[in-house]
Amino acid sequence: KNSAHPIPCLFHILFKGAAIFTYFFGGVFKNATNFITVTVICILLLAADFWVVKNITGRLLVGLRWWAQVEGEDGTETRWIFESAEGQTQKVVN
Repeated sequence: KNSAHPIPCLFHILFKGAAIFTYFFGGVFKNATNFITVTVICILLLAADFWVVKNITGRLLVGLRWWAQVEGEDGTETRWIFESAEGQTQKVVN
C-alpha cells in the first residue's frame, strides 16, 4: 500500500509466482500438457522475470542499473557499467 511503485512490485512477484505455479500444477489440468511444454513456459516466465527485475524494478525500486558495452574494433573487449541512483555514480569494470 505504501509503495511508490505498486505496479512494478506486482510484476516483480507475478512472474516468479506464475513460474512456480506452472511448474507445480502444469500437468494437473484436464488438457494436461507434456513436460517439455511446461518447461518452456517456465523458462519464458523466468526470462520475463529476469528482464523485469533487471530493467524495471532494479531501477525504480532500488535505483540500480547495469549493462555491458562491447568495445574495440574487433568487438572482443567487454566493459560492464554499474549505475546507482544516488548521485548518479558509475562504476566501470573491465
